[in-house]
Amino acid sequence: MIKDNRRQERRVRSKGQVTLLADGIAGVEANVHDVAHDGIGLVAPIQVNPGTRVEIGTHGHGAAGVVKHCETQGDRYYLGIALEPPESPEAA
Repeated sequence: MIKDNRRQERRVRSKGQVTLLADGIAGVEANVHDVAHDGIGLVAPIQVNPGTRVEIGTHGHGAAGVVKHCETQGDRYYLGIALEPPESPEAA
């Protein structure tokens, strides 16, 4: 359950599995909990500190973001991640 909903964007409950990567985190599987235009909620088996930059991969696609909060949910952790906007073709 999401206790403190400070987001402006509407979240959509979702499901699926992704791979989470960050410094010191190599290919941890996480479950998608919800998605929004500018963020994603994941449930992972590990704690990730707020402020950590992460990469999220699934089926050949990826995104990057920053963990905004991490809440304990039983033996797992809910990660609220603010997604970075995709790079424009001109920036590449």
